[in-house]
Amino acid sequence: MEKNTFLDFGRRILYGLFPVLGLAIFLIMTSFDGAPASTTKSLVVVDMYTDADGDGVPDYIDIDDDNDGILDSVEDNNLDGDNDPLTNPYDKDSDGIPNHLDIDSDGDGILDNIEGQSSSNYIAPSGIDANNNGLDDAYENDGKLGIEPINTDRYNGGNGFLPDYLDVDSDIDGIRDNVEAQSFKDYVGPSGTDSNANGLDDAYEGAYGFGIIPLDSDEDGIPDYRDFDSDNDGIKDKVEAQTSEGYIPPSDDKNCNDIDDAYEDGLNPIDTDSDSIPDYRDIDSDNDGILDNVESQTIQDYVAPSGIDDNGDGMDDVYGLGGIDPINSDADSLPDFRDIDSDDDGIPDNVEAQSTAGYILPNNDDAATYESNDGLNSAYLGGLDPEDTDGDGTPDYLDEDSDDDLVADNNEGNDFNYDGIPDWTYTGTDTDNDGLDDGYEGSDVNDGYDVNDEIEDPATDLPDTDGTEDVNYRDIDDDGDGIDTPDEDANEDGDPTNDDTDEDGTPDYLDPDSGGGDDTDGDGVTDDDEEEDGTDPSDACDFILANQTVEPSSEWKTSDCDGDGVTNEDEKEDGTDPLDPCDYNPDHVTLPQSGDYLTADCDGDGVTNEDEEEDGTDPNDACDFVLDSQTLDPSSTWNTSDCDGDGVTNEDEKEDGTDPLDPCDYNPDHVTLPQSGDYLTADCDGDGVTNEDEEEDGTDPNDACDFVLDSQTVDPSSTWNTADCDGDGVTNEDEIEDGTDPLDPCDYNPESITLEPSPEWKELDCDGDGNPNGTDPNPLEASAADDSGSTPALTEVAINILENDDYLPNNNENNVGVTSLSRIGGTAAGVVSFDPETGFMTYTPTELESNSTVTVVYQVCNVLPDPNVCATATVTIEVGANTIDAVDDSYTGNGDIADSDVLSNDTLNGEPATLLNVILTSTSTDELTINPDGSVSVNPGTAEGTYTITYTICEIANVDNCDTATVTVEVADGMANAIDAVDDSYTGNGDIADSDVLSNDTLNGEAVTLADVILTSTPTDELTINPDGSVSVNPGTAEGIYSITYTICEIDNVENCDTATVTVEVTEGMANVIDAVDDFYNEEAGGGVIPNANVLLNDRLDGEEVNLVDVILTSDPTNSLMINDDGTITVASEITAGEYTIEYTICEAGNPENCDTATVTVIIEEIEVNQMVTPNGDLKNDFLFIRGVSKIKSSTLQIFNRWGVAVYEGKNYDNVRNVFDGRSRGRSSLSVNDYLPAGVYFYIFNYETEKGSFTDTDYIYISR
Repeated sequence: MEKNTFLDFGRRILYGLFPVLGLAIFLIMTSFDGAPASTTKSLVVVDMYTDADGDGVPDYIDIDDDNDGILDSVEDNNLDGDNDPLTNPYDKDSDGIPNHLDIDSDGDGILDNIEGQSSSNYIAPSGIDANNNGLDDAYENDGKLGIEPINTDRYNGGNGFLPDYLDVDSDIDGIRDNVEAQSFKDYVGPSGTDSNANGLDDAYEGAYGFGIIPLDSDEDGIPDYRDFDSDNDGIKDKVEAQTSEGYIPPSDDKNCNDIDDAYEDGLNPIDTDSDSIPDYRDIDSDNDGILDNVESQTIQDYVAPSGIDDNGDGMDDVYGLGGIDPINSDADSLPDFRDIDSDDDGIPDNVEAQSTAGYILPNNDDAATYESNDGLNSAYLGGLDPEDTDGDGTPDYLDEDSDDDLVADNNEGNDFNYDGIPDWTYTGTDTDNDGLDDGYEGSDVNDGYDVNDEIEDPATDLPDTDGTEDVNYRDIDDDGDGIDTPDEDANEDGDPTNDDTDEDGTPDYLDPDSGGGDDTDGDGVTDDDEEEDGTDPSDACDFILANQTVEPSSEWKTSDCDGDGVTNEDEKEDGTDPLDPCDYNPDHVTLPQSGDYLTADCDGDGVTNEDEEEDGTDPNDACDFVLDSQTLDPSSTWNTSDCDGDGVTNEDEKEDGTDPLDPCDYNPDHVTLPQSGDYLTADCDGDGVTNEDEEEDGTDPNDACDFVLDSQTVDPSSTWNTADCDGDGVTNEDEIEDGTDPLDPCDYNPESITLEPSPEWKELDCDGDGNPNGTDPNPLEASAADDSGSTPALTEVAINILENDDYLPNNNENNVGVTSLSRIGGTAAGVVSFDPETGFMTYTPTELESNSTVTVVYQVCNVLPDPNVCATATVTIEVGANTIDAVDDSYTGNGDIADSDVLSNDTLNGEPATLLNVILTSTSTDELTINPDGSVSVNPGTAEGTYTITYTICEIANVDNCDTATVTVEVADGMANAIDAVDDSYTGNGDIADSDVLSNDTLNGEAVTLADVILTSTPTDELTINPDGSVSVNPGTAEGIYSITYTICEIDNVENCDTATVTVEVTEGMANVIDAVDDFYNEEAGGGVIPNANVLLNDRLDGEEVNLVDVILTSDPTNSLMINDDGTITVASEITAGEYTIEYTICEAGNPENCDTATVTVIIEEIEVNQMVTPNGDLKNDFLFIRGVSKIKSSTLQIFNRWGVAVYEGKNYDNVRNVFDGRSRGRSSLSVNDYLPAGVYFYIFNYETEKGSFTDTDYIYISR
C-alpha cells in the first residue's frame, strides 16, 4: 500500500534496524576524536539502560545524555557516519569523557550549558522534561529542539571553526577562556583531576561552586571570554594583554583549532601598573588617573564611546572592528596609556592633568579596591579631566609648553635656580620602564609606576619664580613684572631664555628688575616714558605718538602698527597716524592690510574693511557695500545719508526694513530728503517710464498701470509685460505688439486673450448692446443671430429670439441698457408679437400656412445710447400639419373593462378623434390589451395591482401626424387568475400508461404544470392519483368503473383552486405493478464481486419479491461497475476510493413492456492507517485512526519505538474500544498507561478481509 508522507524516507533505515531491536547494545570505544594518538580506552560495555545524567531517561533514548541542553547529535562530530554518539564518540578536551557526556567539553571550567548560549539571552535549565526525551523543556519550544551553540569568533570576524563550548579561546584574542572568565586576583587554575568523571575539572566543583561563572568586567552584558574589549576602553584585549614593545599581531589559524597561531600557547596578560588588574581589564593601565580611552587617542580626533554595540562583540561600534590604535606622543616605546610622562617633559601626567591648586595625591588602594574600581585609583573615580592651561586644545600632559610662553615645560618645570637652564634634563634612559626618563626620576630611578614620582604638592615642589598665579610652567609672566614672558624676548629670536638685559645672569623673563633706560620695543618712546604713559614698553605698537623722543628701530619703521598697509615710516612722512587704520594714503599701501585695519570700518557703512574686500566693495565708499555683511553700527554720517536717492535716509530705511541701496525699496511716508540720483533714472513700477518722467507727467512712479504711454523710454519689466493694466485679458506686452492700448479695456485683440479678464472689465459694455462684457459672447460687436422654430397649423409658437443674441431681455438683471424689438420684414402672414421683457416672439400661423416655411425679420436695439445700437436677424418657422392629441386614460376593473374607450378624449384639430379619421395602434403587455375598437381588456391571470399600456393615433390623411398616450388600469382585489381543473377518464390497470390528470387543466387559458399548481388527492380503495399526476389502479382491484377526485390550487395564490373527477374503467388483462428499488453498498478497494449483494433482493412485482423467472434483468456496464446476469455486482480491480453508480432495468417476463428502472450506488473505501497521533485532548487525532475497519474480519496491531521495543499490541482494532491513544500497551520501559514521548514509531498491521490476508507496515509520529 503506497503512502506519500513526510516519514517515507525512514522506512528503509528501520527495516535495517528491525532484526536487532530489543537486544543489548555493546559499544567498543577504542579512541576518541580529539584525544592524543597514544591514548587508548579499554573495552566499555554500556548497558542500554545507563542514565549518565540521572534524569530518569536511559541514554539510549536520551537525546541529551549530559543534560547540557545541547543535543547529543550536535556534540558528536559523527565521523563514523552512523548518527550515534555512543559509537566512536568525540572527545574535544581529551579528558576521556566524550562530549555528549562531558558538561565542560573544552575543559575551560565554563559549563557547556553556559558557553552554548548567548550571554544576553541565557536560559537556565527548568528541571522539567514533560515528554521524557531527555532534553530539558527549557530548550524545547517554538519548534526548536536543543540549544544552537554560539560561535563568538565566527560571528565577529574570526574563522570560527569551533563553537564556544568547544573553543578554549572563544573571542580569539589569545587569552584563554579559563583565564578571562576568572578574576585575575583570585584566579584558580585547573587541577587536572575529574574524580566524578563528569568532564568538569574538580578545581571548579565543591567549595569553588559548580563551574566558573564568567566575569564581565565592563558590565556590558558580554563576559570577558567573549568580549573583544573587556574594559570598554576601545583598545582590543589582544593589544592590552601584551607589552607594547613585544606586541605580536594576530596571524592565522592554519590548524583550524580556533586559536590564533600567534597565540597557540596563550597570552599571559600583563599588568603595567601592578595593581592586580591586568591592562585588558584596567581602565587606567598606568594608574595616572587619566582613562586609557582618553590617553589612547589624539585630543583633536578624540571619539567618545557611543554605548552602542550592535554586533555584540563587546567593542563599542564607534571604534569599528579594529578598535583604537593607541597613540605614543613622545619618543619612547610606551603608548600614552602606559606612559606616566606622555610628553617627556619631566612632569608626570598625573600632575599635569590636574590643576596646581587642586592637586590630589593618589590613594594607597589595595587590590580589592582596584578590582572594584576596574583598575582606577579611588582618588580619581570617573577619571581626570585633563587641564589645558593655554587653551590651545592640547592638554598640559601632552603640551611641551603648557603656558605658551616660548619656554618649554621641561625647562620651566626643572629650573630650580631660576637661571633659565633646567637642573634636571632628559637622559634617554628609563630604568623602570614607566615612561618617566631617569633624568627626572629623582632619588629612585627604579620605583616602578610611581605616578607622581616625588611631587607631593606641585605648588611647592615645582619652580615658581614670583610665587603668584601659578608655577612657572603654567605662568605666562614668570617674574611677575607685568610683562609677559614672550614680550621679554628682547632679541625676538623666539627664546626668552637668552635675553638678559641687565646682564645679571638672570634672564629677563625671570628677572623682575631687568632695567629700563632704553627703548625695548623700538617704537621711539623710551621704556621709562612708556611706564609713565601707561603703555607697554615691550609692545612696539603701544605708544603715544607725541612722546617719540628717540629714533624708532628699523623693525618699527618697516612695520605697520594699524594694519592699513602703509608702513609706520611712510605714515609719518605722509602726516597720517600710524595707529589709525583709516588714516592713510592709499597710494602708499605697500604691505598686506591686516590687524586693526581689517576689523575697522573706514567708510562708516557698518561693514568691516575685511568683509568689504571679500565682498569686492570699496571700503572707503559708504554707499558701496553688501547689506547682509553689516556687522558693525554704521556712522552717524552714513545714517543721515541717502545712498539710493529715494529721499529716505539710510537709517530710516534700516528701521523700515527697506534696502538703503535699492531706490525702489522705500516707505513713501518717510521721504525727508529730495529724491535724486539713481532714483530719478530708475523705473520703480516697471512700466517703462522713469520715475523722473512720471513726476513730470503727474503719474504715480509706484503704480505700474499709471503712466503716459508716449513717455515709455525704457524697457518695461517682465512683471509689467505679463500684467494686464486694463483688465481685458490681454497682457500689456501683447497689447504693445498688437498695436492696441494697454490702458483701454475696449481696445484689444480677442485672439490675444491669455488671462482671465478683470471683474471691472466684465462690468463694462464695450459694444453698447446693454450686455456687459462678462456675459456678452462678442463684447466688441453688437450682433443678433438667426432663430428657427416649428408649430402645427393654427397653433401659436413662442421662440426666445434673444437667447442666442448679444442683447439681453429687459427682465435680465445683467442688462445695463434698454432693449427694444420690432419686425422689419419676412414672409409670415400670421400674427407676430414681441416681448422685449422676456426676449420671446410669438407667432400664430394661418391655416393656409400649414406644411410650409415662413420667416420674420426683426430688429433688436439698445435704445439707451444715442444713437441707438441695433442689429437684425431672421426667424424661420416650420408650420406643421393639423394638431392631433392623444390624451392619457385611466380605468379600474378586470377582464374586458366595461365602457372603456381610449379615443373618447382624443382630438384632431380640437375635434373628437374617431376611427374614421385616425388609425389606432398598440402593443399588448402581459397584463393589458387595447382592442381594435379602443376598449381595454385585463389579460387573464393578472394579479392585483396597477398597470400601464401605451397606444398611438395617427391622422388617416397624414399618417406621419401622430400622438401617443398612456392607459393606466388598476386591477382590484378578487380578480384572481382563471384556474380550470377538467375531468379525465382512462381505461387500464396498475400504473395507467401516459396518464396525467393535469394534461387538460389550464391556468389563465394556459396548460398547467406542477410548477404552476399544487396537486392534492385522497386515494380510494381502488385508485390513487400520484404526485406527478399519473393514475394507478391499486393491486387487487376488480374489473369495473371507478372514480377519484383531485384539486389543483395556484401556487402564487393557494386560495385560487378548482376540483375535477377522474374516471377509470378497470378491465381484465391489465399489467401487474412492477417496482425496481435503488440499492446502496460499501466495498473496499481491490475489485471483484461484492459479497452478499444482489440488486433484485428489494425489487417487487405486484408487491411480491421478484426472481429471474418473473422478470428480465438488463444493464449497461460502466468502467467501474457491472451488474451480472444473476443480479450480483462486480467492481473493477483498478478502482480507487470514491462513489460510483450504475442503472439497471427489470421488465415483467409475461409483459415485456411492463418495466421499471433503479440505480445502484457503490462506495469504495480503502483500509488505511493514519500516521499522526496527537494525544492532547483537542479531539483531533487523539487516537490512531484506521479507515475501513468495518471491512476487516480480524486484525492485530503492533507498534515499536526506535529501539525495537513494543509499546503497543492489540487485536481486532475497531476505532472505538480497541484503540492506540499514545499510551504504552507493550513491553516498553514505560509503565502501562504512561504516555509515550513524542517521536517516530514503527507499526505492523496484519488484517483479514473477505478478499484475503494482508500486512501493512510504516511509520507513525506522536506529537503533543
